[in-house]
Amino acid sequence: MKFQIRHEIRGRMRIHVIQSRMSFAQADTLQYYLEQCESVISAKIQNRTEDVTICYEGSKDAILEVLKAFSYEKTDVPDTYIKNSGREMNQHYWDQLVEQTFWHFGNKLFLPFSVRAVITAVKSVKYICSIYNHYVCKIYLERY
Repeated sequence: MKFQIRHEIRGRMRIHVIQSRMSFAQADTLQYYLEQCESVISAKIQNRTEDVTICYEGSKDAILEVLKAFSYEKTDVPDTYIKNSGREMNQHYWDQLVEQTFWHFGNKLFLPFSVRAVITAVKSVKYICSIYNHYVCKIYLERY
């Protein structure tokens, strides 16, 4: 695997994996591989930036050899490890949160208050009708 050391101190190293894009499965494969190494204490993979933070015990040269020997094709990862990974779901919800925040503040910035009030009133009609229907059914059932 090709990589570049971005930062290092004794016991911790941050590397950048040189590849065009890292998929969720590749990030899970790399994390599984690093967690199986005896000298690695913990590993965090940021698949969007292709960066890996490794906390380790022992020598730096041993970790570098482990990284050089890594290959996505040669590493056998259990299907349950990739299937139970929350990496893809976390990314989905993060993107959803950013999108909602963008729309919220975009509407506050670009729409005048009167337009926002009309949009809120139109959206609330659905809930007002459901409450009204609930009470009408409740009164009807009490009478009969």
